[in-house]
Amino acid sequence: MSRILLSIKPEYVKKILSGEKLYEYRRVIPAKPVSSIVVYASAPWRRVVCEVKVELVLMHSVGRMWLVTGDEGGISRKGFGAYFEGCVVAYAFMLGKIAKFKPALFLSDFGVKHAPQNFVYLPDEVNVKAVVDDERLLGMCTRDDYEDSDWTWACDRFCEGCEFYEEVPFDE
Repeated sequence: MSRILLSIKPEYVKKILSGEKLYEYRRVIPAKPVSSIVVYASAPWRRVVCEVKVELVLMHSVGRMWLVTGDEGGISRKGFGAYFEGCVVAYAFMLGKIAKFKPALFLSDFGVKHAPQNFVYLPDEVNVKAVVDDERLLGMCTRDDYEDSDWTWACDRFCEGCEFYEEVPFDE
């Protein structure tokens, strides 16, 4: 079984973390069986926020997939239709137990340079404890450190001790 890294929009990541979204839809899936998904929240978060166990992979026609999973898919029927437009087959990962990374991690912590367009296979184990203990995650920052008006997204630490910690979207 393989671990994969997926890019997912923050609006859907929030729903995964809250338990509202129990299926992650895909137009294509990896050739190897998948045991877990490491979730990279795309812009504006740009962080690896959790790992989710894959309970089952479903394959149905697009219409049948909506009937089977639509109520727990975390997406509107219109959004679902737009995502699968032109597809004959739809795939869905049934999501299980979630391990949230606190603080959120970087792609580079997993040996990945760029956010995947589809997915990236990951090694079976990444020493997350070593990443979390890294002193760069323990530093402090101030609003003055960044010229960007959207300063919370510019901060690369999201430290628990930071005075702005509560403003970070993963901890809503």
